[in-house]
Amino acid sequence: ADFGLASLRSGRVADGERHLEQALTLDPKLRYGDPLLRWADAAFRSGDQAKAIRLLERHRELHSSSIEGLYKLGRAYLSTGDRAKARAVLDAALDAYRTSPRFKRRSERGWWLASGLLRWRIG
Repeated sequence: ADFGLASLRSGRVADGERHLEQALTLDPKLRYGDPLLRWADAAFRSGDQAKAIRLLERHRELHSSSIEGLYKLGRAYLSTGDRAKARAVLDAALDAYRTSPRFKRRSERGWWLASGLLRWRIG
């Protein structure tokens, strides 16, 4: 997975995606889906929102209480113009934060604030 992420960052997208897919085939729950988040970031930066959404939905299946993942999924839906899905996902992010244990809220506070601001912006 690390080699795949490094390949993505260095611009060798096809190699990176191939290595990440292999790693995730061997262990679909690898690092609680963190490689999926990083892969989705690369897809979003390259302008492929559909791929980013697919990857973030896969991440959501593995780790439904990740405020970072939910925020990024909401942002991706918003970039496609789907305000209703973006709103629903951001509401889920805010709810996940409220029900998280204290140690988790501490580490996810930045994503919670970003989710709240984005949710406020779409109304």
